[in-house]
Amino acid sequence: AQEVIKLYVVLTMLEIFDKICGSLSSDCLETLAASCSMLLGGRSARGGRKYPAGKGGRADNVRVVVDFFVTLLVMCLHCLIIMLEAVAFNVVLNSASSSLLALLVSNNFAELKGTVFKNMNVTRLWTLSMQDIVEHFHISICLLFVLIENMLLTNAYLPSYKLAVQCGMVLGTEIVVDIMKHAFVGKFQNLKPGVYSEYLKDMCEKTVASSSINGYRIVKFNPLVPASILLRIAVPLVGRSWRNCASTLSMACFVACALCLWLVLFCLKLALGWSLQLIARRFLKYYSTTRKTKAKPWLLSSRKTEKVL
Repeated sequence: AQEVIKLYVVLTMLEIFDKICGSLSSDCLETLAASCSMLLGGRSARGGRKYPAGKGGRADNVRVVVDFFVTLLVMCLHCLIIMLEAVAFNVVLNSASSSLLALLVSNNFAELKGTVFKNMNVTRLWTLSMQDIVEHFHISICLLFVLIENMLLTNAYLPSYKLAVQCGMVLGTEIVVDIMKHAFVGKFQNLKPGVYSEYLKDMCEKTVASSSINGYRIVKFNPLVPASILLRIAVPLVGRSWRNCASTLSMACFVACALCLWLVLFCLKLALGWSLQLIARRFLKYYSTTRKTKAKPWLLSSRKTEKVL
């Protein structure tokens, strides 16, 4: 019972700090980008104005340096949080005690208690939806960490079937709980299901207006932190495969396969960006020609409709 309580406290703390660091890291990156624009653009980036010398103003280069180290500190802290969460998942899923896995699955239902009965409006529901998208991606990265660590420990090229099923159960439970959470929020807060069409329209407009490399900014997602976790689990896996290459021919085949994999991932990224642009444009066309002429179920019946940012 003591280890179950400790694990519950640890998972809850990591989930809270993950959301805090995720929001803070996105703001820090935006601030760093603005500081770099000021440094490169000079006074033109500030409308011709300069910082006052005697009122605590800093030079542009000093501002960039300070923002860089603050962003680096926040990013390192966020990476540490995600790594600790992945390690906690690894301990739970590889534990012989079934109560720890049951706790990991049932811990998702605690979100219902902390979200359903809160005062929720359209803007807060939009923020909650974006947080759920980012959380699903972080959980997927942590579960991938567990699977690859299992492959490294067992010296196998595929994870065990039992562990893969458990990881799928954890991720599936998270998705089901989030669906229930949004359903209950809409029921108790009198928010109609059509509000998600407005969210989708807003996301499509931002997708069309931005380039494919900046699509992650729409959902306030920071890709650098999951990339560091993927790098942490990919380096040992690649190193093990390289050490298994006994001859020069096998090494050449390994390098060729690695280059082909990189090329496939690169093409997949281009295809994904192009597909998102195409889907966004088609939905906006459908919305302006068909959906806009129908009744608007997303209008709130008992509350004033708020503009989705």
